[in-house]
Amino acid sequence: MQCNTLSLLLVLFILNILIICYIFTKYMDIFDVKGYKQFLLKQMPTSGKERGLRSKLAEFLGCQLSYVSLVLTTEKHQLSLEHGQKVCNFFNLNDSETDYFILLLSKARAGSKDLVLFYEKKIDSILKHRQDIKSRIKNHASLDKADQALYYSDWYYTAIHMILRCNHSINSKDLSNLLGLSIEKVHDCLAFLEKAGILSKEKGKYKIHDVRIHIGQNTPWLNAHHKNWRNRAILALDNKEEDDVHFSMITSISESAASAIRKKILLMIQENEPIIRDADDKVVYSLNLDFFKIY
Repeated sequence: MQCNTLSLLLVLFILNILIICYIFTKYMDIFDVKGYKQFLLKQMPTSGKERGLRSKLAEFLGCQLSYVSLVLTTEKHQLSLEHGQKVCNFFNLNDSETDYFILLLSKARAGSKDLVLFYEKKIDSILKHRQDIKSRIKNHASLDKADQALYYSDWYYTAIHMILRCNHSINSKDLSNLLGLSIEKVHDCLAFLEKAGILSKEKGKYKIHDVRIHIGQNTPWLNAHHKNWRNRAILALDNKEEDDVHFSMITSISESAASAIRKKILLMIQENEPIIRDADDKVVYSLNLDFFKIY
């Protein structure tokens, strides 16, 4: 009897984990709707794999399932703002998605026509701004200096950008685990990459856009970019993969030999460029080269 009980508890635990994992991987763009109930109904249909989510949400909110059903099926009943914030946490919405959801909820709870119009203007402003970004993306925009400065300020902006080129459907939780970053930092990075026109998300998959990123030799954030990835190379030494190459050499040579080596390094970089350009996006590597005079 005890064995059967333990087996049942194990099965229930596994089912809970699977449901929670599904929450993190399922995605619907909240900005496609103008009502929070429409978003919730699409996220939690009454049939299929998602039908258990309503019970899970009720448990997460600390309320009865009947209350959740009442909110979803009647116009009169609305979530409280406190419940709305918890709903955003339940569905792992990022900051911009959370702001939009709370605006939709506030509009639904508004007690006067003027207040409804107030929230509608804010909602329309957000949607217009997102549409402007999409229009800018279609024009293959260049990053402005402020966006370039942030893009190169830390290593994970370029890392996440390149990973998304390889895996268009990876979610923020997997990125967090893969890179050892907080989920908040991943959300902030994704929000910036979208704002900058580097990517967009459509039907649960990321689309990388042709945005020109040019960084000159004299730009102040170039040094930060070099330092960031050399620091990552140092960390990689502690977790070395079989195919990784780490090489350091300090040697005394002639000026002519140094000049010949420098030319070979520059030629190697030049020859690799078309290989990189024409290759499919499957894996992400970091290449750091340093050849500098000490004495």
